Amino acid sequence: MHLHPDIAALRGNRASQQHAQAPVIKASKDWRQSRASQALANSLEAYAGGEDLSGCELLETLLSDHAAALQWAREWIAALIVPLCEEPLGEVPLRSHHSNGFSTIQLLNHGRARLSLYVCDRHTERPMSDIALWADRESTELLLCGSARGTLHSIPEIRADGAEIQTSHYEWRAGERMVLVPEQARQFLAVDETLLVLQLSRSADRPRPTREYRLSDGAVVKSASGDKQASRNVMALAVLGAIEHRPALDVMEDLVNDRRCDSDVRWEAVRQALSLDSTRGLILLNSLEKRACDPLAEPARSLRAQLLAAYPQLANLPLENA
Repeated sequence: MHLHPDIAALRGNRASQQHAQAPVIKASKDWRQSRASQALANSLEAYAGGEDLSGCELLETLLSDHAAALQWAREWIAALIVPLCEEPLGEVPLRSHHSNGFSTIQLLNHGRARLSLYVCDRHTERPMSDIALWADRESTELLLCGSARGTLHSIPEIRADGAEIQTSHYEWRAGERMVLVPEQARQFLAVDETLLVLQLSRSADRPRPTREYRLSDGAVVKSASGDKQASRNVMALAVLGAIEHRPALDVMEDLVNDRRCDSDVRWEAVRQALSLDSTRGLILLNSLEKRACDPLAEPARSLRAQLLAAYPQLANLPLENA
């Protein structure tokens, strides 16, 4: 890999790194502390607290007026371009992501609400994927520049074996406003002109799992917790199991028995308890099986049957506490 000399020099010099960052950080701070940005941040705070978008005047106006939103985006870009021209190796201190022709940067955030800009690079028509992702969040978007064609998938009903999915085809043009609810997922199949989109999003207060569905039959392909803290807890439980920290068994049992806790966290606690102590783990499975209204009852029954089929000797374990 070829490393540019300027980057190599910067990597080895802490003072130069700080010097390159200073004007970019200042410009970003000045923009955030401007009267207009502060007013918009206050509106975002109200939205994050549960207020309807119609009751957040500044946000509603920004996402309704194409010319005003485009000018607002240009002013933000202009505020950051000047210091980046002075220090090309400076880094904008905002959360951003880029992959496969898609880039996003988070401009303002408060709690579960985000105001971002994202870009989709131009690409020709692609086959529609048979997998689509649904997350428990709502979003309102204003297409600032570009045009695209794609599909909108809706789930009017979730069944025990999957979901009923309805698909519609759409074309989007600059100036259009797009509103997505948690029951909808969108796919851009062709981007005729590079898209620049202003996006306001808000996650649910207690997010349901994020799921991938197969469009052809509505089956769930993959599921993950939609709660960031729950994801951290799942990871922590996995670490405790990996280091065989047996004192954590009491905490794991408490989590399994707490129905207020996220289901993914409870199930991970079951898995790790089984790995640390098969007897106590099976006791937990037996207990879950008997709770007809518990969402983990059926998975517990299925897992217990699989374990007993694979390891018949487990049937001889003393489960007097079950």
